[in-house]
Amino acid sequence: MDAIRQARDSAPPLPKRGFPELVSVSRITPMKEYVKLVDAFHLVLKSFPNAQLTIIGDGPELDRIRQAAGEELDRHIHLTGALYDEAQIAPYMNRADAFVMTGRVGLSINHALGYNLPVICFERGERGPFHGSEAAHLIPGATGCAAAGYEAADFASEIISVFTQQPDFKARHRDSISSYVAANLSVDLMVKGFHNIDA
Repeated sequence: MDAIRQARDSAPPLPKRGFPELVSVSRITPMKEYVKLVDAFHLVLKSFPNAQLTIIGDGPELDRIRQAAGEELDRHIHLTGALYDEAQIAPYMNRADAFVMTGRVGLSINHALGYNLPVICFERGERGPFHGSEAAHLIPGATGCAAAGYEAADFASEIISVFTQQPDFKARHRDSISSYVAANLSVDLMVKGFHNIDA
């Protein structure tokens, strides 16, 4: 978290391009379900025609994402490719209003919370997504929210509802996320957890 916070606090600001600004960072693999995210975003655009989605990452699903984006590619849907330097990622995270993921959530949620960025993902379900244990860090009302169902339309409805009812969604969650990170996502707590397992 120290490296993330340092990058967050020193990153040059990027100008806003629209609202809401959504971001996702991950390896682009089938389990992340990015095509579903793009499909959901097309529906979001009907309610928020200035919305923007930035996907940071590379992987075997990238061509499918480009095809799904269609004419919105580079207009409302932006693919940066892989960025490995936190200083390069930080401006995109700082600009965003929420971190979004339609597929499996793992350490990416910790990454987002390090930027005081609320997370929107799907609830666990029998069909998926099959989240990692890190999904426990999603506390509705404190660190983000989770969409019920597992279809693109369900995810789009959650985003539309969130930003219609709470245009200040990110600001509303900033203090609660910061407090949650301080209390639950430190190296000291991780080491203590390993000690408890050994005991």
